Amino acid sequence: MLAHSLLEIEAGPRAEEYRAWGWPSITAALDATFAAVLRPDDVVLASASPHGLGPSRLAQRFSGDADGGIRLRFFEGVTAAAFGVGLERAQAEAPGARLLVWLESPCRPHGYVLDLPGICQAAHASGHTVLCDRSLGTPFLQPTLRRADPRERPDLVIQGSAEPHGAGLSGAGLVIARRPGAEPAIGSGFLAGGATSDELATAVMPGPPEEARAALRGLELRLLESGVGTMVLVRALAAHRLIRVQSSAAPADPNLELARRLTFLGLPAPFFSFDFEPAPGEARWLDPAAFARFVALLQADPTARPNPDAGATGALRHDPGITPTTICVATGDGDPRLLLLKLLRAAQLAIEPVRPGFMRLFPRLDAIDRLYERAYLAVHHRYIRSRRTLAALAA
Repeated sequence: MLAHSLLEIEAGPRAEEYRAWGWPSITAALDATFAAVLRPDDVVLASASPHGLGPSRLAQRFSGDADGGIRLRFFEGVTAAAFGVGLERAQAEAPGARLLVWLESPCRPHGYVLDLPGICQAAHASGHTVLCDRSLGTPFLQPTLRRADPRERPDLVIQGSAEPHGAGLSGAGLVIARRPGAEPAIGSGFLAGGATSDELATAVMPGPPEEARAALRGLELRLLESGVGTMVLVRALAAHRLIRVQSSAAPADPNLELARRLTFLGLPAPFFSFDFEPAPGEARWLDPAAFARFVALLQADPTARPNPDAGATGALRHDPGITPTTICVATGDGDPRLLLLKLLRAAQLAIEPVRPGFMRLFPRLDAIDRLYERAYLAVHHRYIRSRRTLAALAA
């Protein structure tokens, strides 16, 4: 089964300690998890992610404190220290209540990485169960169940995505938890409460379609390509002094070090955002009408030409819920320069006329070519060095 293949990727040599259940959709997996884990009067402390699927689903099912008594609270930040502040606040608001921790890492829309080992350890020290949404991270990008110290692992992991770089589940959902009889969960426990696979899963997938298995086989290589693409796009945009980029691949972003330490090969997630917001104390320089035209051109891109070798170059989407000028980017596994060309064409037509000289602040095209080459070679060099040696394979 595909579920067991994903479990082996996620947990590695500790896969025997865990068991995986599959559902036909990520929403079904979330609903079954909530039904098995949550009780009235529980408090769910979640990482603040504007597009997090888990908290959104929780809010839909338990709207406010009156429906089921479930209270949803958030903490800001990605570090264990930030989590500690949120935990103290949640415990003060509901003294004595059972608290569960919901984490998403990497998280939309910026692709930021949470300090999962540090947050899990802090949560377990207080006796709380940790649930982790790994839909964006995939089992390759930020494996969570391979940590030697069980206190640094979440008690329950949810996988699955309909995204191009999801876990190969074709929109299905997967839940991973400890096996009964294995080392007990550090928190209040998912399986320790008596939930069995029959009770937990009402629609277990007997087996994935062949295309899902094929997608999983190519996932690791697609992850490399999307990581390279994200690095190129982020660094090219971050070089422009009027564009603010939020991504763990941005050279000046504080999340860069966490990603280098916790993700596979230090790769960024295939999501990030950028905007045209002015620096603090400066006046807004981009006319709303010009920005609206820029967004329309991004969506239409009338000058683009089809390229059969382009692959999945990615997508750009305006998200006014973050800032008025935020553009969210989902990076594909194709040539990132094609997506950058689309952006440059739109900026030339919409922004340059109202802000002369804007285009000169981008790197030169040949500099972007060199950036692409350096990123590609660096990532693939790290990848081949991460492979097991022939001596290790022969042992």
